[in-house]
Amino acid sequence: MEVDEAAVEKVVETAATEVVKKVEAYLNGRPSADERETRLRNRLSTLRDALIELKGAVAAPKKTYVEALEKTEEVVEEAIETGLKWNNMPWIEKWFGGPEYDDLFARIDSKVTESIDALQFGVIVNINAAVTGRGSEHPPNSELRSWLRPVEFGADVESYEARYVEGTRTWFFDSIKTWSRDFEATLCRAAVADAGFGKTAIMSHLVKMMDDRVLAVFLCRHNDPTKRDPRHMITTLAWQMAQKLESFRLILERARETEGTPDAVSISTDARVLADRLIFQPLSEVASELRDRASDGQGRYVILIDALDEAEHNSKNALLELVARDFAKLPSRCVCLLVTARREVDIRKKLAPLYPDYLNAEKYAAQCADDVRKFLRHALAPFLEGNELATAVSTLAAKANGSFLYLQYARESIERGDVDFNAYPVGLAGVYENELRRVFGEDGLGDANSKTRRVLDTIVAAEVLLHVTDDLPALSGVGEGDVVEIVHGLAQFLPVTDNNRITFYHKSFVDWLIGDGCDRTFDNSKFKVDATTAHRRLAAACAWSLVPFLRERTDRLESDMHAIDALRRTTSIADEGQQLATAPCGYALRWIVIHLLKAGLEDAALATLCSLGLIFERAAEPDTLISDAALLPRAALVRDALVLARNGVREAGTLWLAEELWQRLAPHAGACDFAVRLARDARKMARSALMYSAREAYFTPAGSALRCVLEGHSGRVKGMTAFVDEHGASRLASCSDDGVVRVWDPVAGGDALRVLEGHSDRVVGVTAFVDADGAPRLASCSVDGTVRVWDPVAGGDALRVLEGHLGEVKGVTAFVDADSAPRLVSCSYDRTVRVWDPVAGGDALRILEGHSRLVTGVTAFVDADGAPRLASCSYDGTVRVWDPVAGSDAPRVFKGHSGGVIGVTAFVDADDAPRLASYSYDETVRVWDPVAGGDALRVLEGHSGYVNSVTAIVDADGPPRLASCSDDGTVRVWDPFAGGDALRVLEGHSRCVKGVTAFVDADGAPRLASCSLDNTVRVWDPVAGGDALRVFEGHSGYVNGVKAFVDADGTRRLASCSDDRTVHVWDPVAGGDALRVLEGHSNRVKGVTAFVDADGAPRLASCSWDRTVRVWDPVAGGDALCVLEGHSRYVNGVRAFVDADGTRRLASCSDDGTVRVWDPVAGGDAPRVLEGHSNRVKGVTAFVDADGAPRLASCSWDRTVRVWDPVAGGDALRVLEGHSGYVTGVTAFVDADGAPRLASCSDDGTVRVWDSVAGGDAPRVLEGHSNRVKGVTAFVDADGAPRLASCSWDRTVRVWDPVAGGDAPRVLEGHSHYVNGVTAFVDADGAPRLASYSDDGTVRVWAPVAGGGD
Repeated sequence: MEVDEAAVEKVVETAATEVVKKVEAYLNGRPSADERETRLRNRLSTLRDALIELKGAVAAPKKTYVEALEKTEEVVEEAIETGLKWNNMPWIEKWFGGPEYDDLFARIDSKVTESIDALQFGVIVNINAAVTGRGSEHPPNSELRSWLRPVEFGADVESYEARYVEGTRTWFFDSIKTWSRDFEATLCRAAVADAGFGKTAIMSHLVKMMDDRVLAVFLCRHNDPTKRDPRHMITTLAWQMAQKLESFRLILERARETEGTPDAVSISTDARVLADRLIFQPLSEVASELRDRASDGQGRYVILIDALDEAEHNSKNALLELVARDFAKLPSRCVCLLVTARREVDIRKKLAPLYPDYLNAEKYAAQCADDVRKFLRHALAPFLEGNELATAVSTLAAKANGSFLYLQYARESIERGDVDFNAYPVGLAGVYENELRRVFGEDGLGDANSKTRRVLDTIVAAEVLLHVTDDLPALSGVGEGDVVEIVHGLAQFLPVTDNNRITFYHKSFVDWLIGDGCDRTFDNSKFKVDATTAHRRLAAACAWSLVPFLRERTDRLESDMHAIDALRRTTSIADEGQQLATAPCGYALRWIVIHLLKAGLEDAALATLCSLGLIFERAAEPDTLISDAALLPRAALVRDALVLARNGVREAGTLWLAEELWQRLAPHAGACDFAVRLARDARKMARSALMYSAREAYFTPAGSALRCVLEGHSGRVKGMTAFVDEHGASRLASCSDDGVVRVWDPVAGGDALRVLEGHSDRVVGVTAFVDADGAPRLASCSVDGTVRVWDPVAGGDALRVLEGHLGEVKGVTAFVDADSAPRLVSCSYDRTVRVWDPVAGGDALRILEGHSRLVTGVTAFVDADGAPRLASCSYDGTVRVWDPVAGSDAPRVFKGHSGGVIGVTAFVDADDAPRLASYSYDETVRVWDPVAGGDALRVLEGHSGYVNSVTAIVDADGPPRLASCSDDGTVRVWDPFAGGDALRVLEGHSRCVKGVTAFVDADGAPRLASCSLDNTVRVWDPVAGGDALRVFEGHSGYVNGVKAFVDADGTRRLASCSDDRTVHVWDPVAGGDALRVLEGHSNRVKGVTAFVDADGAPRLASCSWDRTVRVWDPVAGGDALCVLEGHSRYVNGVRAFVDADGTRRLASCSDDGTVRVWDPVAGGDAPRVLEGHSNRVKGVTAFVDADGAPRLASCSWDRTVRVWDPVAGGDALRVLEGHSGYVTGVTAFVDADGAPRLASCSDDGTVRVWDSVAGGDAPRVLEGHSNRVKGVTAFVDADGAPRLASCSWDRTVRVWDPVAGGDAPRVLEGHSHYVNGVTAFVDADGAPRLASYSDDGTVRVWAPVAGGGD
């Protein structure tokens, strides 16, 4: 690749300068408040200096495209890490105590992150141009077509347009032209009429007549999955728009390059996300161009969607729902939407969000009758004239009853020479029955097992279009020759497509066959298709395909055998001697559950769904599995397990599916035989797999607290609310630092239903309310100083933007005024509370003032006399109660919190008395009586971090409860009347939990939803839902390391090291003061290890920032036995090991980037110096390779782990990469199969497990800590299984299964400050124990199996 180095250099430098300017402008824009502010600015200058270094990134010679980007990213990341470190430094809490400074840090971080995102995007785009010396070239349309894979409608439109008779339907076309040219007219027009009206022919002629204005067209078809799939509709419309608009095409070309997916449908399983990416966002970008074109007198562009009713499948019309909810986002002044559908009440109800203008055929009855006569005169003119023509027209018009489908039949009959009009049947029903009698005779379709009936049953009941020779013979059990003959006989009503698939002449023919929605003049019992029987036939055909498939599996799983028995019973519906049909395997896997259910065979459907073998075969499409399970009430637990496992399957395929299923099902399978069998089989499969160990559960069980995880926000989630949509379904809305509000289905999970965009900065709060007309609405507040009102059903732009606050808006809630009018109330950093009218918009109705500092939260409640009231809270430490109607000063001011109050919520007591709950930086929740006033009724304590949100819920047994969330990563459920400890502690988030809300599940069960800085929303069941054994105190500084060893008499001992420059020896069983205090280091002691001397005596080795390693006798005490010197910078870790010849050795690591090997007995210089790390080495461990050779592993701030040969020396044998932050610790252990493994921990908050021999990527990434992980150790559980323990600045120790992976089964909490290290040892009774040390100056001993507890 030719690189214009000067251009690259200029681009990077310009972008870097822009970042620096943005950060400096933000800092300089803040008024200097006091000395603390000045000190803060001095510390922040470090960040500015680090960013300025970015300019120097372009100075290196021979810089390539990739190198420029990598250097840019590296320097930026270093700057961000520098900034983040300040928030973790103890002096921040001391110097800058106060929530406003915490918020300032968050805002600085946000501004820098925004700048980085902009910089990286700009660098990528502009450097690409610099590298090639030109802008990007757009590939030919063929590549875009291959990516979008549109459904082709050219032949369909041409075929239907050929049926149009010139001069008819002019009233319709005139109406459409007038509507499309009126810029103030409705966005949507819906043409609603009965079957046979000719809607598709009209739409097809409209395409021809308004070719320059028809932007795109989609024809829905009930029996073609691609023509009823909303995602295929989106890609098809996008493709057609790209052919009309060059600017639109260019945007899609960029999207194709950016998304990097094999096809557009792969962008998301959610059609709404796809619509935003491929239609609405691109259209918004070209809207000005379209408006200019629309003003040329020809009017708005039109999108045509025909036969919306035909998109229904399995009682659901996803395509119609997408159109109704999302197409309001179309730019209505330049694009409009024309849809057609049959006259069905449900269609009107679902289209309501678009407020369509209905073009009803009944209104144009006279014109329609005239069109019928015009059509007949045109068709009959070649054959008749005069009175004969008039009589024929009158006769056929009466029989047609306005149906152009009937007229088309009449025209085709006339062209065949059949002019006996009196013999023509009456209406469409007569046509269908007449034609079937003509083909099959008076006996009709024959008995239940006749070939004709079996073929027609199969065609009608099939879930997809069937291939005449590939599918239909197999599914019907009828020979290929007979099938071809039968299909040929029905060709008038069963036309065959170009790719040899059978379709229907019209949906009304299917309705007539199954007796649904079509009037009959004659008895058609001999031609009727029994839908239940038809589905039984197909279920049997699928069963005959799947039974052999399951029998051939080698694992002989119990759930598979049960499914085989159920399926064999299903096949018994076939009579003896009947030729058995066998479905193609792909069809059978996908559709058997649906056919079994429609056939009324629920038990068989459940057994089939819960077959592990079939689940694995269908795992590539987990959404279809989940949708099938949702149709079976008894499969609720299995459905929950599949929902929870879906994200893992999407990321890793079936690699962990068995492990996930058994762990999620086993705890609550109970009396559900299907779930029990499935769980047992999954466990059996997991245990038999090479990489699995199925001993203890680490995945969250289905049916327990966690219901689903909603992912999609690209920034921290800051708030959430629950509401009910227009169909009564529960919904969640969340807001985030990414500036958007997302609407979710908390029951089904999956991608966001709506993404509401418009705020120009972080969105920090969202609430739900009901509009004056009963429609659900959302209101969000943002750092941009505005409140926005949204329609969560239709989506689109904000309905209202409420402006007036002079600072960031921190909260918003809704209430009903005394006149029952909806109102919003917001609070802000400008120290005010404002009341708004969300319907009329405009200025605030009331401005409530009184707080002396930032107002952080507000809630509404009803007083004892029924009057609306507001409660607000502030950093001034108070809660104030207001009258939002009268305004004026607050009649109640509640004091008691010792820190700023973050938020307040209202709930009703058991006696229906109003109550308030406030939460604060003092880590408590307080319950108040807003009427009587006075001190807090209850103080709820237990969180170990700031409490960020509180919500009220009703427990299953009726009493009200409170749920709170905190920076400690937990959600806690409380009894606000009895007080005391939390009833439930819900753990699972990996970072601070910023919001919690309550809602009711579809079955009426209470649920909680929490949102976190880990970018996820988690749904919990609040109903279902250990302390340290010893605490050693004595160090006067931070404890940096702890090691277990055995004394000379076999007694267990611990050794700890500290910033107080000492090593302490402890008795972990008896506790008490230190047995020995070893002194000699002249600087902080950062690590300690134990080993046995040549004569068997125990020894300790410690390392220090005085650049030495010292060897000690922990029994006799006294001075160091030897001092090992050689490192040129701080020594961070030391480890003992045995050389190949049995000699004891020590290995130390240092900020000088080296690992040194020492003789701890002889002393002297290091015989080996291992070099290779490019940054500080922070840890070293020893282990034995698979062939018995000693090895060392070191970890470094260069984000790598390196494996060394301490005997031969030389370069690293392995370099293990994957961590995104500094690697702070490494340990070795032996896997369940005896293979050596390494585990490393990092500032990226993860623990990674590595194969020390093969190298490569980490097979396990253990996530759960909400802050940097500073140490990791290995131990063996009571059952002999390997375990890891990690410690973190989130103040916890977590225990992990390094083989199975998953969440930490034990979280040990008790330290009050950062936990910096952990070690494992065995108690006197052989029980495993852990010892951790912390910046709180203590060492704590834990029981890792029981999870704590004395």
